This record gives sequence, C-alpha cells and structure tokens, in this order.
Amino acid sequence: MSAMLARGVIGTIVMLVAAAGAYGGQEIRATVTGRVTDQQGAVLPGVTMTATDVDTNGSLETVTDANGGYTISQLQPGPYKVTAALQGFKTFIREGVTLHTAETAKVDIQLSLGALEETITVVASLSAIETNQSTLAQTMENKRVSELPLNGRQVYQLLQLTAGTQFTQTTFGSTGFSGTRAWDTTGNISIQGSRTGNNEFLIDGASNAATGGWQYAPPVDAIQEFKVQTASVDASYGRTSGGVVNMTLRSGTNAFHGSTFTFYRGNALDANSTQNNRNSIPNTDHRFVDAGGVLGGPIRHDRTFFMGAYQGFNENIPFPRTSTVPSDLQRLGDFSQTFNSAGQLITIYDPLTTRPDPSRPGRFLRDPFPGNRIPAGRLDPVALALLKFIPSANVAGEAFTQANNLAASPNLGLYRYNSYLGRIDHVFSDRHRVFVTNSGNWGVEFRNQNGFPIPSLRGNWPKHRNHYLAAVDDVYAMTPTTLANVRVSFDRFNDFNPITYAALTGDLGITTPFQSVAPQYPYVTIDGFQDFFPGTFMRSLNNIVSVQSSLSKTRGSHFIKLGGDIRTYLLDRVSLGDANGRFDFNRGFTQRDPQSGDPVSGNGFASFLLGYPSGGGVDINAASSRRYPYYALFVQDDWKPSGRLTVNLGLRWDYQSPVTEAENLTTVGFDPSAPNPFQVPGLALRGGLLFAGVNGNRNRPYNPDYRNFQPRAGASYRVRERIIARANYGRSYLPLTGSGAEGINQTGFSRRTSIISSVQTGIPFNTLDRPYPEGLLEPFNSSLGLATNIGSGISFLNPDFKVPYADQWMAGVSLELPGKIGIDLAYVGNRSRRLPINGLAINEVPRSEREKAIEALGGNASYLSDLVPNPFAGLVPGTILNNPTVRRDQLLRPFPQFQGITMDRVNAGAAQYDGLEVSVNKRLSQGVVAVVTYTYSRQYEEGVNSAGATTTTTSPSTNAGYLSNGFDPTPWRSISGVDRPHRFTMTALYDLPIGHGRVIGRDLTGVVDKVVSGWQINVIGQVQSGTPTVAPNAVLLSPSAALPAGEQSLDRWFDNSTIANPRPDGTFAWAVLPPNAFRTLTVRLPDVRDPTAAQWAFSVFKNMSSGGRVSAQFRVEMFNAFNTPIYGAPDVGVNSPRFGRITPDQTNFPRQTQVGLRLVF
Repeated sequence: MSAMLARGVIGTIVMLVAAAGAYGGQEIRATVTGRVTDQQGAVLPGVTMTATDVDTNGSLETVTDANGGYTISQLQPGPYKVTAALQGFKTFIREGVTLHTAETAKVDIQLSLGALEETITVVASLSAIETNQSTLAQTMENKRVSELPLNGRQVYQLLQLTAGTQFTQTTFGSTGFSGTRAWDTTGNISIQGSRTGNNEFLIDGASNAATGGWQYAPPVDAIQEFKVQTASVDASYGRTSGGVVNMTLRSGTNAFHGSTFTFYRGNALDANSTQNNRNSIPNTDHRFVDAGGVLGGPIRHDRTFFMGAYQGFNENIPFPRTSTVPSDLQRLGDFSQTFNSAGQLITIYDPLTTRPDPSRPGRFLRDPFPGNRIPAGRLDPVALALLKFIPSANVAGEAFTQANNLAASPNLGLYRYNSYLGRIDHVFSDRHRVFVTNSGNWGVEFRNQNGFPIPSLRGNWPKHRNHYLAAVDDVYAMTPTTLANVRVSFDRFNDFNPITYAALTGDLGITTPFQSVAPQYPYVTIDGFQDFFPGTFMRSLNNIVSVQSSLSKTRGSHFIKLGGDIRTYLLDRVSLGDANGRFDFNRGFTQRDPQSGDPVSGNGFASFLLGYPSGGGVDINAASSRRYPYYALFVQDDWKPSGRLTVNLGLRWDYQSPVTEAENLTTVGFDPSAPNPFQVPGLALRGGLLFAGVNGNRNRPYNPDYRNFQPRAGASYRVRERIIARANYGRSYLPLTGSGAEGINQTGFSRRTSIISSVQTGIPFNTLDRPYPEGLLEPFNSSLGLATNIGSGISFLNPDFKVPYADQWMAGVSLELPGKIGIDLAYVGNRSRRLPINGLAINEVPRSEREKAIEALGGNASYLSDLVPNPFAGLVPGTILNNPTVRRDQLLRPFPQFQGITMDRVNAGAAQYDGLEVSVNKRLSQGVVAVVTYTYSRQYEEGVNSAGATTTTTSPSTNAGYLSNGFDPTPWRSISGVDRPHRFTMTALYDLPIGHGRVIGRDLTGVVDKVVSGWQINVIGQVQSGTPTVAPNAVLLSPSAALPAGEQSLDRWFDNSTIANPRPDGTFAWAVLPPNAFRTLTVRLPDVRDPTAAQWAFSVFKNMSSGGRVSAQFRVEMFNAFNTPIYGAPDVGVNSPRFGRITPDQTNFPRQTQVGLRLVF
C-alpha cells in the first residue's frame, strides 16, 4: 500500500469516527437472535420483537425479516424478557432470558393463532453451550466472581481458570507480586500460546491496558460479569495474539441494591514458610484488612440509574528471605574455610601475578594468596567502607559453602490501597441510551527485596501506582434494524518509585564525580552473594485517548457490523538507570585462569575486597515522551444461511504507527557505508548512528507498515439439538505496546561511562577507588552525528521492522448434557511470526579470525586478546580505546571504532502453540455451579523468550536470540519457557441442600433450621506441570541431564556432575565452554522441569437472612489450603557451589486463612 493511499485510508477512518463522535466497537454487550414460526413451522415475517431489561424496563425492538429471522443487539448483560407480537397471533413472552457479556443468545419462538391481546408466558431454558458463535469463551457471572475464594479478592485471578490460560510468572509471594491484590498489575498472562503482554483487557469496552497488562482491577462486588474470549474471530477485536478479557460492570436498577464487606487476615491464621521453619523463625506480623461496598439504584425511575463502589485495603505481609552474605572470616579477607558443595577448598589467586603459562601457549596462570588469605594491606578502603552496609550472617548456612547464611524475617512489606468506581446510566428513549463511568485508584508499596536494612536494602521503598479511567458510551437505534454505538475513553496510569531512602550520608572515598549526578549509594553486585543498595528513580506514565464508533445492521439473514478505531498512546518514561553508579564483582580476577573458570578457584567477594570490579558504570539518561497513533477499520458479517448453520466472516485493517519521540530525542538507524567523520591513520572508518530530524532523517526508527490486513472466518453447525460443531481461523497483529516494540533508542542523548575492568588479560585496570579516572562521559545529544559513541558499544532499531502477527485457529465440538452441563472439546493452534529479537550482532570478528583462537582447531587461545598498538590511543577518553594498546580482536571488527554493535527488533522470532482443551461447565442448578478444565499443550519458541517478545542478553561471543554467534542467522529453537504440557483447573460453588424445604431437613424450623441451613462450600484448584529448566551455560556431554526415577531431590535436581564433582565412575555430564568457542547450546532442558505443586483454595460460607431484603454472609476462606510449597528453579551456574541444587525457599505463599463478613441488600 502506498503512503498516499495509506494517508487516504487513515483520513477516512478519522472522518468516519469523527462523524460518529466517540469510541465503541469492542463489543461488551449481548445479542438476541432467533427465528419466529407458526405452529406448522412456517416462518413469520413482520413480527415485532422486543427485548426488555427486567431491572430497568429499558427495551429495544425490531421486526422479523422475510425468513422470520430477527436480531436485537447492543443489549446490556443481565436478565431480560423477549416479546413477540403479530396481529392474528397470541402475544408470546419468554422470561428468564439471561444475557452474558459479548454473547449471542438464540431464542426461537413459535406463535399460536389467537387474539393479540392474549398472552402466553414461558420461562426460558437457555442452552448451556454457545450455539451461534465459532469462538471459545469462559464467562464468570457475578455470583462466581464475588463468591469464589479469591486470595486478596483480585478478579484477574479468574483468568487462569480458563482452558489454555496461565500466569507465566512462576514466583509470587517471595517477589512481592502475588496476583492477589487489586494493587497488582501485570501482563504475565498467556492465553492459548499468546506472548505475554499481547492480550486485550477491557472494562465496559474501554481499554484497560497500555503496555500489555491490566492497569486496574475493580472491586469484585461491582462486577456484573467477567469473560475471557479465546480463539475469537470477531473483527471488532484487534491488537491481541491470544485473547480478550472482557469485564462488564454492574449498573443501577429501579430498586436500590448493594453490599458491604470486611475481610481480615492475620498471622495467627497463617502457616509458616519453609525458610522460616528451617531457621526456627516464628511466623509473625501479617495483617490484612480489606473493606468496602457497592450501592446502586434509581435517580429517576425507568430513566436514570447510578452505581458506586469503594474498596480500600491495608496489608503488612512478611517476605522472609534467605540470602548469602560473607562469613566472618571472609569479611577479614580469610578464605581458608571457603569450600564448594563437594567440600573442596576454593583457592583465591592474586590477579597481579597474572602471566603467560609457558606450558600452555596462549593461556595464563596466577599465584595463590599464601594461606588463602588476602593481606590486610591489599584490602581496598572503599570496599571496607561499603562492607559495613552488608549485614553479618545470622544463621549457620549450608554445609561446606555456608550459603544462605542470612535469614531476614519478618522483612515486612507494606501495602496501602484505595479505589473508587462510579457509573451512571440514562435512558433518553427506547431508541437512545448512554452511560458514563469513572474510576480511580492510588496505592503505595514498601517492599524490601534483599532483607538488608536501610540504606542498603533493594526494592520498592516506596513504589506508587495511581490510575484513572473515564468513559462515555452511547447507543442509538436509527431504525429497528440499524444501531449505532459510540464511545470515548481516557485511561491514565502512573507508576513511579522515588527511592529517597538511600541518599548518600558520608564519603565512601570514591574519587569520581558520580556523586554529583545522583547523590545516592551505588548499586553493588557480588557474584554468589546478595546484591545491595537500590536502583534509582523511575517513572512510567501512560495515557491512552481512545475514539471509536461502530454501526450494526440486520439485513435478511445477515447481521453486519462495521466500525473504525482511533487511539493515541502517550507514554512518558523517566529512568535514571545507574545514575548513582554500579559496581559488579565476579570471580574472574581471583580464579586460577582468567580465561576460563572452574569450581575450585575464585570468589566474587574476594574480588570485591581487592577492589577489582568486573564491570559497572554510571548512566546519564534522558527522559522520553513517546507517541503511538493507532488506526483501524473492520467489518463483521454474522450470517445464518440456515437454522443449523452460522457463518462468521470478518476483515480488519490496522495501522500502528512507528513510535515517535516528542522532541526527536532518539536515533533512527545505522548507516554502515557512510564515512565516519572520526578518522585515524591506517583505517578507513565508516558507519555511524542516524538521528531523528537531523540532515533530513525521518523522525521514526523504522518504516511504516501499512499492509496489516486480518482475515477472520468461522462457522458453527448444529449437528443435533445438543451438539454443536465449530471451527475458525483468524489473523491478528500484535500490539506494539506489548510486543517489545514500544521502546526507542536514545544513544547520544543518554550516555554510560563503563568501568574498564581489564585491558591486558586478567590484570585489573580500574579499581573501586578509581573507577573513572578520566571522569564521566557527558551526552552529546545528536551533535556528533555519525561519530557518536566512538569507543563504546551502540545499538539501533531495525529500520525494516514489521508489526508481528499471530495466526490462530480452532476446531471443536460442544455437547449439552442433562443438568445444564456443557462440554467444550477443541484443538487450538497459534503461530506467532515476525516476533522481534533484540541483540543481532553486526560488529563481530570475522569467523576466520575467531577460529584462530579456538584451541580445538589448532588456534592460540590468546590470539584475540593479545595486546597490539592502538591507533585510537589518546583520542577517545573514558573508553577502552583510549589506551596505548588494545586487544587484537577490537581492530578486527568491521567497525573498529565501536565495540559491540547490535540491531534490535529483528523480525526473526517465532512461537508455536498446539493445545487440546476440554472445558466442562455446569450452570447453576440444584445449588451447584462448577467449571472444570483440562489442557494438554506443547509450546515452542524461536529466538524469543517466554516472559515477553524479545531477548536482550548479548556479548561478543553470543548473539541473543540466535544460536549464539554472529555468523549464524538462524534463531535458536527451544521448548518454551512457559510450556506446561498438563494443566487442570476446577472451580465449584455448592449450596448444601440442608434446611427447611431442602432435600435434607425438609421439615426443620426455628433455631435448628437457622443453624443447619444456609451453608455453602466453594473451591478453586489448580494442578499443572512445571516449566522447563533453563540450561546451564556449559556443554552437555550426556544424552540427557534428567535423572532416573527416584533419584531426583532438591540437592540434585538434575545430573550436575562436572570434572570437579564427577560421578562415582569418574565420568561427568557437563563441561565448561572453552574460550572463544561458538556457543550452540540449548536454551532449556526439554526433559527437566522446575518444581511445581497442586494449589487449592477452599471457603465455607454461612448465609443468613431475616426474611427481608438484607442478608448476611459469614465467610472463612483458606488459600493454599494444604500448605504445599513451590520451590524455585535449580542453580544452573556450572561453576557455582550450588550447581544443580534447589534452595528450599517457598516462592508461593504458605497457607493463609481469612475471615469475612458480607452484607447484601
């Protein structure tokens, strides 16, 4: 599509939507459809059909067509009666028609001869399965939403009870994210293989997702229905590769209704965590109070209605944490008692003795410190100043290694949260209705992630989240067969953590100006030990302005809907990064061989005491204001060629504009052929970054993508009265704001001064007390043009990036059984393509040169690291290229003036999902409502990780997303990180049939009846496979790392044998990757899975009523009822003393019990 044509189409969308005046299209309302016949089965045209809302008396009407068919759309979910009237026939009224969110209900009617004034009233018995759509969906009505045992009363927990859906986050309690509080927001949801962050969340049709996750969770008592739509072919939905989470709020009625609630939870009702039990720490200090209410009613009878809700909670919750800190001897520089898990002494070597190894050409050796002790005179004074912020060990730790020797408990997290919600509905006439919603919340979290005291703690201390959402929705019946729906909404989400507690209060002795950039303590990481001190200020402000309109028309057997959609995403970001400095320490400077690690030498804390950082830096970062316009057109035709067959056809076109930065503070590409203005003798340097708006450059990092057409097709066929076959196919384009494509590159406007750890192999260059001897590198913005970041690494966005898409299809059958039981059995497929990969290396040393450093090929291991005269010496201060000598590999790069160069957002990633999904749904009857699901699925990925759409790790010898070197353009293929082959869920509410007039105790009365009646039992259960274990960064010599049945334990989760810790016969499974080798290792172990455990929640209610309009509900709810812990993943660091072992710390909450009182009136 040409740019001129595209602009014309976009202009048309704008005019269409502007003419309608507002936002709509993403359907939340229900539809009634059917056919009217006489007693002989002849179709009846011209019948007046009316659907009346029982609660408000509002109604919509239409007339049947020549084939007796009718469709009434745009109906608010709730209870209805459907009336059919035709002169010469008795008026027919079908009551008890309950319509659900985005549902098409079939109501066929047969009229009898007689006077119009005569009335026949029938109570409907609607099907327990969907009969008119080719999609899959799971609906949770208000009873289940408000009465299932939801931990923290967080409605989005219901997501994972839908077949094919799961939370992809595997740790909850220990991370502070529980998914259980209204405070929690996330996009870590996969629906039928979708990428996380790629699902749509709607509240009354208004978007509740800016960057791929929900931003607001309404109080459960204010929710009419909660619906998860999967494998959808409705063209009115876009920007999702998985599903649509559609939430409908309650509205006021002609009678006042409401509820109030109070819930309490405390440590006296809780079980203790495994880490607390192991360290003999009592369970204390947990307190949770959640209170609020909902009220709705009439403002003007039959015309104007209101609904309002409030929820507030306070929670103090322990986050007991076990971590590793230096032992008392280690703090003195004494490593004579430092052992690995096999009990072998770990020797500490002196990096200042690094020299060539005469017995191994190209390799190096070092001398150990005498007695394995660092002399006091070698201890760095800055390290000693920082050491006082590391707490001493308070428990014994593990045998040999002394790991996990600090137990922080209760380590309280504090949560304070308030929210409000309001809705007003007004009926102008039977043809015209409007509603307005307004909601907001504000919350704050204090959570210590490392268990250290202030100021060295890390975490959200505090973290603020504020949200505001407003929407106006208008429905107008232009004719009995034509309806217009318009909606406008504004959504604002502000997420920020100021981090003011770590202000620098003394001189650390670091001779660097970084303290003037951000006067806080620097972030410190030590390999094998707990990191400490915080990050820096961050703020993410998301604003979404949405305008959309739709027009629906019933024409014969066709129900046609068309519409347009305009949204503007305004995303402001401030992240100071490592503005207060970062220092990383690993074992590299104290291990025997600087080029290759081993399990019996080197220690990260020893490197720290010597003051020799392996990396780190200081950031001076620019803020950004990003803009994403979005436009769409769609047409949908639901066609009923016969009473048995329904065909759903749709076409959608999306245009997601490439991101722009409001002030052009971004790069827009890399020119590989342009001569660089920075030149040195002997080299013809070329290549450099391009900047937005400079020298005629565009203001967008990649080209527009106008060809995003999305065909949708599906059909459902009634094989028999209670058997429906259905199938569909649809293509959807992924949202740029959730597929890893919302970022920009601000190289030049932001700048990092990196620590130069070593110029000559193995010998420290900059030290902790002198990390930046030449000062900080100040941003040049765009003034240097192609010469920006000379001497440093750069990255840029793929200028040919295309919007990723997903093809989804399903085929299945639905059965209705007696007892209002519906069974859905379906095969679902999902193929995501063109997924963005970050980190394609384009400045790699040629393969022929790298092979000269591979010993297995006869090369010299030091060939690439040997120092040679540096043509850049003295010309690029503050970088590794400023020294008199430079590593040979730097001058062998295609663009030697730069270090690594990576291209991000390369459309080479892919994902695959195939699932067999079974859902059994029992609608409410005889006091029981239940849903049971089972999913058998397999998921694979190519070049992308399961936590999102991109991979970001890159280094000179690895290539993120690819087999790991810059010479292989094929992305790696692996089992997905969220692959769970088996997943079972169940929910049930059971009103025990005991008491007066019930099955048991039918004749009971008085006090006895009040005691034994009104009891209700509810349950939620989940059983699922574990996720695949991440593969170690080493070579697997055995066919499999899995252990034989019965040998797996927390101390040996997989075969962890190495040359230092072999099997009894001397063989071993893992070998360290040789220096300079091309990494072609697997990403995950396909036959080893991380721990999992069944999780069950139960509740018992006592419902009490005085016989009037007020009833009370006393509740006892128990979460993780059987107190089954879920542990984290095994340690996969091949040189780690805990390699292959799992620390028995719970990643889920132990059993928690809460009591509550709910009044309903």
